[in-house]
Amino acid sequence: TISANGTPGGGTTGGGGSGGRIAIYYQNATGFNFANVSTFGVIGPNATVAGSGTVYLQGPTRENGELVADNNNLAAPSLSTPILGASTSTLTLSNFRVRRGARAKLDSTLNLAGTLEITSAEFAAGNRILADTTTLNTNAVLTHLATTGTTTFKVDLHTESLTIDSTSRVDVTGLGFLGQARIGNPFPNNG
Repeated sequence: TISANGTPGGGTTGGGGSGGRIAIYYQNATGFNFANVSTFGVIGPNATVAGSGTVYLQGPTRENGELVADNNNLAAPSLSTPILGASTSTLTLSNFRVRRGARAKLDSTLNLAGTLEITSAEFAAGNRILADTTTLNTNAVLTHLATTGTTTFKVDLHTESLTIDSTSRVDVTGLGFLGQARIGNPFPNNG
């Protein structure tokens, strides 16, 4: 087992600890079960669930590796797992998987040679997503970051194959241009 799970913290108040980050670079994984690698957030004394960490896997046939955010079926607060990257950069991976209660966000472009998989989780993109295959299943949500007075976002998905099951959705409700009365709208008389 390899883990960087959060801890519940001490006392009777406060939130749980978020998962950490693990990177595994390997030549041969025969006999090793990657399901034994975890970066889960935990429930704190005040019943608040912390966000997941990430696991990065790169073997000899994966030039760019795979990134996994998994929170062990604990529904984390929205956007609680930031995937690092500047808004002007590109994160290039083989696969990106957001699973089991994780709620991840990424500001930069996501370029995947393989699969974007969102399962029982939420992923908020801040820029373009390029993926060979995109799958949303089991109450999955693909969304974008919230628009501010100076920055707008959109779901910009370029994929060869898109599968969305009946329980999942692409949802950007309330995340578009700021309404007339919303703080931060640079044009308060328009809306």
